[in-house]
Amino acid sequence: MSFKRHDVQEFIEYDLGCLDLNNWKNYKPGLQIFTVDNIKKTRLENCIESDTKSYFYKSIYSFVQALSNINRNNYNWSIVQLYYSCFYAIRADILLSNHCIVRCGGLYMVENKIGEQFQSIIMNARGDHQMAIALLQKLKNEHKLIDEILDVQLEGIDAYSWLMKHRERSNYQMKNFVDPKVDELFQHINYYFKTKTLYDLFDFYNQSDYTICFDLDHSALSIPFKKIMQIKEKIIAKHGLNVSENIKEYQYLKDKLEELGLTKNNVKNFI
Repeated sequence: MSFKRHDVQEFIEYDLGCLDLNNWKNYKPGLQIFTVDNIKKTRLENCIESDTKSYFYKSIYSFVQALSNINRNNYNWSIVQLYYSCFYAIRADILLSNHCIVRCGGLYMVENKIGEQFQSIIMNARGDHQMAIALLQKLKNEHKLIDEILDVQLEGIDAYSWLMKHRERSNYQMKNFVDPKVDELFQHINYYFKTKTLYDLFDFYNQSDYTICFDLDHSALSIPFKKIMQIKEKIIAKHGLNVSENIKEYQYLKDKLEELGLTKNNVKNFI
């Protein structure tokens, strides 16, 4: 099956001379001595911008699909989609911090600065999802990025891990899906879907600071919503444009949001 992969990964493979992915693992020694120079830095900047927008679109797409499923009483799968909305936004945030992740057997990361080299990512985390959250926390601790949502603790864990826990509950641990019964995460916010006042809820989130992510009546929706808004602001600040302006796929998302009772102006304010 042929498909487009992330630009950072493809650029590194091409730069190291790998034309057959079946042999990519043999290029690990070259990856470990790869050094960012002026030319590579410029090329990586373009790759980072492209991949960031890709992850951001996937984040919004997952969020809108979750909203659509909640509206149709498909609560279990919407929890999975809300988590993935955060996961894609986290990957975008890591790129916005000027760090590139490449897979070659394990995961390697480099800061796109002249003279920097890839370092193996060795952390006490299981799988790509825990690793992404752990990397975000590491970069925040090193003052390489700002993420107020990571300051939120819910039931003793960070906000993203909390949402991941509910994704695992919904997707793996429950014997039966609860649909069409309202899942516990949506007992309060379900009202806004049934009364077609979703924009009022989003406006409330926009007017609120990050403490809204602490409110368990709202956390399942407010965490991905605030993360999307955070990433949108970072992209506009870094690249100087609205990422939704020139991407035709966003029209599909706009149509989906209008189906949920949002007007065209409401949708424009959102994406």
